[in-house]
Amino acid sequence: MKTIDLELWEPDPEKPGTMKYVGQPVAKEVFEELCSRLEAAGMMPDEYFLMDREWEDGRLIPKGAGVFCATDYGSSEGVYVDVYLKWYEDRKPVIQSFATGKTLGETGYDLDRMFLIAAEITKAFSGYGYHNETAEGVILHLDHEEKAALLEVLSRMEKDEVLAGIYQKARGNEREFSREELQVDGELEIEEDGKTITACLETWFDVDRKFGLHTRDEDTWVNLYAKYTPSEDRLSMFYIVCGRANEQCSSYLPTPNEEKLVKELIREKLWEQYGQTPEEFLREASEEPEEEMGGVRL
Repeated sequence: MKTIDLELWEPDPEKPGTMKYVGQPVAKEVFEELCSRLEAAGMMPDEYFLMDREWEDGRLIPKGAGVFCATDYGSSEGVYVDVYLKWYEDRKPVIQSFATGKTLGETGYDLDRMFLIAAEITKAFSGYGYHNETAEGVILHLDHEEKAALLEVLSRMEKDEVLAGIYQKARGNEREFSREELQVDGELEIEEDGKTITACLETWFDVDRKFGLHTRDEDTWVNLYAKYTPSEDRLSMFYIVCGRANEQCSSYLPTPNEEKLVKELIREKLWEQYGQTPEEFLREASEEPEEEMGGVRL
């Protein structure tokens, strides 16, 4: 991809095969080209991205200027990416703000995304005239729902060596929870299909670190659930981030070891409470009136 020019050059007819300097670009045109690049890449800050007023009215980019970015949390809200121009006058550096972008989000996810936007801006101006995307890897910035969906698809394709490698990279160095860190809490419930058992899991691990949350900084808590269908030997998990004003549900794809552990915990809980296997528990629930069953039908 061709980079955005901060100096204007054109072929020199008097010296074939060479270029000659013809001037400086207009700052507003440079900014508009940058906005087009960010929009095409899906990297435009979601609150705003504005050029500083000092660069309006046809002002030119200073000769020899370069671009750099700074990304940080705002003093009151949101995350900002500030774009600066740096050039030299009388051998002394001059730094001036060129543009500012903002997102209202304040999570680690929002901060990561703004750093990726800063990287996209840097690449738009760097690379000695041409930035080669084809020789590089690709970074995907996914929220929890998107990551869970991707992992679920990839997990079904682990027999393919390439996809298996992508699956492991997507999971990262994720720490698995252990038997000592989980407990089936309260009554086990039966879904309306009569084939699925839902369990609420009491957690004794760091849910913020595990799920990439920030509940310590807010008045929130996390409820973790598992749905187990014995007839298909299938288990799915999800968690709900609960606050005073709202709730947010996200799916979680357990590792094979975690899936095996949760199935064992549900089986053990059923045997402890009712002396039944999951299959016996579901079969009895389908044969007897609901009020006679210990479990609750959803």
